[in-house]
Amino acid sequence: MNAADTIAMKPAHEYAISRVQWAWLGVALAVLLVMFWSTFQVIWQHWHREEYSHGFLVPLISLLLIWQKRRQLQQLPFTGSWVGVALALGGVGLYFVSHYGGLALIDAYALVIVIAGLILAVMGWKAFAVILPAVALLFLMVPLPTFFFNKLSSFLQLISSQLGVAVIRAFDISVFLQGNVIDLGSYKLQVVEACSGLRYLFPLLTLGIIIACVVRLPLWIKTVVVLSTIPVTILMNSFRIGVIGLLVDRYGIAQAEGFLHDFEGWAIFMACFAVLMIEIWALVRFTGDKRSLRDILAIDWPAARPATARVDHRAMHAPLIAGVAAVTLGSLGALTLPYQQEIKPERTWFSAFPLELGAWRGHREALENDVLSTLMLDDYILADYVSAGEPPVNFYVAYYA
Repeated sequence: MNAADTIAMKPAHEYAISRVQWAWLGVALAVLLVMFWSTFQVIWQHWHREEYSHGFLVPLISLLLIWQKRRQLQQLPFTGSWVGVALALGGVGLYFVSHYGGLALIDAYALVIVIAGLILAVMGWKAFAVILPAVALLFLMVPLPTFFFNKLSSFLQLISSQLGVAVIRAFDISVFLQGNVIDLGSYKLQVVEACSGLRYLFPLLTLGIIIACVVRLPLWIKTVVVLSTIPVTILMNSFRIGVIGLLVDRYGIAQAEGFLHDFEGWAIFMACFAVLMIEIWALVRFTGDKRSLRDILAIDWPAARPATARVDHRAMHAPLIAGVAAVTLGSLGALTLPYQQEIKPERTWFSAFPLELGAWRGHREALENDVLSTLMLDDYILADYVSAGEPPVNFYVAYYA
């Protein structure tokens, strides 16, 4: 028997987590639940919004992707990493900054950072690199901070309005665009936040990243697919707005309301998904790759551990203990934090704002109910002021408590 035969007969050396390590990981999970309980509640509420409705699936898909790498992880030693401990501590610090600074949703990002830090502290860099895409995917379950969400929504509303009007004009329909209001003459359509395209962008971007994680393709193709979800969403949403304007002009305002409006939104999202799949097919064929879509997808059920494998329990590393201890101390600090009550300053209501200012005389106006429901403001003033020999002044201020 030669050396090659001896090596071939040698049983595979694999690793398993001991009961003590499972206990430590259980403690870490319990600590995370205690420390970030209010964060979980906020994330859960946002998942019920259409823009983030995909958030329910993200943790499950992340776990599935990690499960697929189970055989690779069983064959790799966990060396631990002090960088992971530092990352977890950074996440804990970000949590306290969010709490004391009143920065909404920043604590949700802190949660993902702490999870990533603990995993790195346990596994070490080599094993962590295997599941890095699955861990990074967790950031997609976190809602954007309100400030960035509103800025992005406003920008996309204007872009979608302009492109949607271009579609309407392509059918020789006279239309006037003012801001995000499309004036068809008989009807006016307002491109509100719900029509900004974010309801397509966030789920489609997540879908694109998931596809990039499960396909056996070059990195440049994966990057192109993920980045293309942004223009695809904008163009398809603008096309939807244009089609709605066309239908309203031909058949009335009912085309922009109720079931038909919702069905159009569902159809456009499925069309976006179809465009994404066609794009992948075209890019694959462009490279000369003749594989079928089934061969490209790397969705394999992990094989069972061989019966002949030599299994050793993983060693207890100091970074694991230090990481769990650091997060535990952080949770104790979170429990002792004083309740941060929001203070709303005293103010006079706009109903008391004077309508006579020197030579100027004002007349109050009221916003329509559908506009108020969209703006969700707490108080406002809308008035027209006139003065002899001067052009009229329209005065509007909205107040958010």
